[in-house]
Amino acid sequence: MRIIALAAAATLAMGAAAYADNEIDDDIRVAGTTVTFEEIEADQSGYIVIHEVANGVPVVPGSLAHAPVLAGDNDDLAVTLDAPLTPGAGYVAMLHVETNGNSTYDFGEGSTDVDTPVLDDGEPEMEMFAAPSN
Repeated sequence: MRIIALAAAATLAMGAAAYADNEIDDDIRVAGTTVTFEEIEADQSGYIVIHEVANGVPVVPGSLAHAPVLAGDNDDLAVTLDAPLTPGAGYVAMLHVETNGNSTYDFGEGSTDVDTPVLDDGEPEMEMFAAPSN
């Protein structure tokens, strides 16, 4: 019985370690008002957030749109925007973590201490992309 309990504990530990990394796959598809991510891996639930880029730098705390991300693998995750992205313009997808337990994305102007960006070695976990030119 003890061997079974140890095996179960090891399996749980390995499962937790499997999601110890955060990653946004660079296969990002833009079609109309939808941005689709082939795969996002997250160690905690939160949000994938689309920010504009100006002079090579993400424009934050403002954002264009977001979608929930669950802990673990998220495949073919779509973010719906209010308007199409500007063809040829730069954008960034940034992973944010849910920090205040209300299941709504609250990071923004005057509220930058909640639902904060996921940091990897002190840098936000993000993926730059451009809207396709027509």
